[in-house]
Amino acid sequence: MERSTLTIEEQETHINWSRGDDRVKIYVSDVTTMTRLDKLVASENSEWKLDKEYREKDGRVTGKFYSCPVEFISFRSRRTSQNLTEEQREALANRMRENRIKQLQQNN
Repeated sequence: MERSTLTIEEQETHINWSRGDDRVKIYVSDVTTMTRLDKLVASENSEWKLDKEYREKDGRVTGKFYSCPVEFISFRSRRTSQNLTEEQREALANRMRENRIKQLQQNN
């Protein structure tokens, strides 16, 4: 994806749904969030959808509309943290490494 013409201060995300809606509509002009949501859209059996894309005349993306089931949106009351032992941390790192290798092999 070509770099956005928007400054960091102009990049935003809007989440919109009404009480009776089954799907949430999300407008994104923040390139970091676009990348994250594009990965969700591309994942196998995903319920995320890319509905619309806005581009500059030169082809650069300035915004995208996504949608997902309402149940995918949640709100938290506080930040969470994990207190892991060294063994747990090492096991988690190994699992992440193995998953990354699998992803790379699937993409090739």
